[in-house]
Amino acid sequence: KMKLVVYDYGKDSSDFMTFIEKPELAGYDIMIGPLQNNLAARISRFSRTTNTLVINPLSTNLKFTEGSEKVYLFKSSPETQAKQAAKFAVSKFDPDRALIISAKSPKDSLIANNFKLSLD
Repeated sequence: KMKLVVYDYGKDSSDFMTFIEKPELAGYDIMIGPLQNNLAARISRFSRTTNTLVINPLSTNLKFTEGSEKVYLFKSSPETQAKQAAKFAVSKFDPDRALIISAKSPKDSLIANNFKLSLD
């Protein structure tokens, strides 16, 4: 049976920076959250130094996973989605030619570019 503890670190990232220094946090096996993208580097350092698995359940920002092999996203990033879609398309359809269509939004362009890179 897992012992679950919930912490509320406050309203902003400066509160989190103080909170994450608490020695008792190093004794946990898994941390779920925090959710703010600007905390990614600090979370990575915490994970490395305490050997704690960290899962961000909402973000698709790969910055959270940089610098630590124990930080994961619950949702896959647009880059990962595109790479997996390309891998699936090639394995299932083996096309000779492919057409990639995307909108002008930054996210769509990112997905289209990663899809193309995966096919090259």
